[in-house]
Amino acid sequence: MPIALQVTLIVVLLASAAGLLFLSFHLGRAARSLDTFLQGAQKDLARISEDAHASRLRMDQLADSLQISLDEFAGLAVAAGNMGRMVNELQVQFQAGMETVSRNLGNLLGLLGPVLAAFRNPRHLHGEEKE
Repeated sequence: MPIALQVTLIVVLLASAAGLLFLSFHLGRAARSLDTFLQGAQKDLARISEDAHASRLRMDQLADSLQISLDEFAGLAVAAGNMGRMVNELQVQFQAGMETVSRNLGNLLGLLGPVLAAFRNPRHLHGEEKE
């Protein structure tokens, strides 16, 4: 094998080795940068996950509080409905009582007219009549 060919092969092999060293150095730096990025991303995702969990817990507490308020409002609405029915029943009873009192008072006033007329004309009471 001629010397020129051997020198050329040696130079090509040395250039290839230098290229591989340069490439492996940059790949190592890229791997370290990627590792640092992934660790930062993992920390960020962990914080986001914690924040989402805390938000979910707050939403659950808010939902529980809202459910309690809605249950209390439903109880109030039922009580108001019952009170409305009770007021309606009392109004019907009061109206019936007032009709009875009004009827009795009318009858009494109807009887009071002839009694007053008799007191205005006392002769009518003693059996003396106008002639």
